[in-house]
Amino acid sequence: MSKATAWKWMPAVFLGAVVIFAVWRVMMAVDDPHFSAVSNAYEKAGQWDAQQAELAASKALGWDVVLIPGAAQAEGESSNTLKIVGPDGIALEGLTGEVQAFHNAYPKQVFQATLVAGKPGSYSFDLPLRHSGQWRWQFRLQHGSSTWVGEKRELVFAGGAQ
Repeated sequence: MSKATAWKWMPAVFLGAVVIFAVWRVMMAVDDPHFSAVSNAYEKAGQWDAQQAELAASKALGWDVVLIPGAAQAEGESSNTLKIVGPDGIALEGLTGEVQAFHNAYPKQVFQATLVAGKPGSYSFDLPLRHSGQWRWQFRLQHGSSTWVGEKRELVFAGGAQ
C-alpha cells in the first residue's frame, strides 16, 4: 500500500476510533455504580409542586430528627438510630416509616429499611453501609395522620460515629 492510499484511510480510522471510544464511554456510564441518573426524572419534575408542599408541611410539624449512623462495615449490616422529638420537646412514640440511603460515590446502590421502635422517640434500622464517607438519607415517617418527609446527609466512618 502506498503512502497516498494510507492517508486516504486516515479519516475513516480516526472516525472509527471516536465511535469505539464513545460506545465504550456509554457502556461505562450505564454499568458503573459511580454514575447514576435520577430515575423517573420527568415524573418527579411534574410533581415538584406537590413535593414542595409536602416538605413545607413536614417543616411545619416542627419535629427534630437526629440520625446516628452506625459504622461502615465490609460485611453485614450496620445498626443505625433515628431520634425524633416533637415541637414540644417530647419524644414521639408510635411512628412508622421507611429510610432510603446511598453513598455519594455509589448512587446506584440504594438501600431501604423499615424503622423498628426502641426507646421512646428512638427508632433503629439496619442497612449494609459498606463504605466510609458521606451518605444521603431520605425519610418518610408517619405518626397518626401526620407525614414527615426529609433528607439528611451524614458522614459514616469505619470506626463508628465521630
